Amino acid sequence: MVNRQEILETLSEAMEINGAYLTEETALEELGSAWDSVCRLSVISMLDSYTHRAIPVNAIVESKTIKDLIDLICPSANQIIGYETMIKENNVLNTIREEVVKIIKTAFKAVADNSNIHLPANIDEETRILGGDSPFDSIHIINLIFLIEENIIDTFDLDITLANDQTMCKEKSPFISISKLADYIVGHFH
Repeated sequence: MVNRQEILETLSEAMEINGAYLTEETALEELGSAWDSVCRLSVISMLDSYTHRAIPVNAIVESKTIKDLIDLICPSANQIIGYETMIKENNVLNTIREEVVKIIKTAFKAVADNSNIHLPANIDEETRILGGDSPFDSIHIINLIFLIEENIIDTFDLDITLANDQTMCKEKSPFISISKLADYIVGHFH
């Protein structure tokens, strides 16, 4: 299991700051250029790798101290939620994810039907959205994104923008497959 000290050391490396000068109480605004946009992207990537899920960007932006960043992946003792609550939360997130997958598949089929594109009989979570074996060109992707965003808003009252610099240019874009996109969207429910 990851401990807070290990995360602190990794953060100091990502920020290129001597670990002796970085504590959990360090205010991010006091770091100056060490807390620039490049560093933030590095920290987002690092946090995602520790949690194996996308941490909402607003949680990182709202962080005021190093402790706030560490708490995103390794909560302090007074922040740990009860086991039963965690199970309930996971069940809720699984239910939400199932609904998100249905929304994506429905939009996928609607775009294909409207464009007379023949899809394989089995559209599953590993079906490609971009690149590779994707049946869609860029115009189809725009229509797909619009339909998904619209249905997410209608179903969950969650205003989400899927097409942005981060998602379209990411090395590990959420648009690689239905599964990756569903995980990315569900990450906004945390």
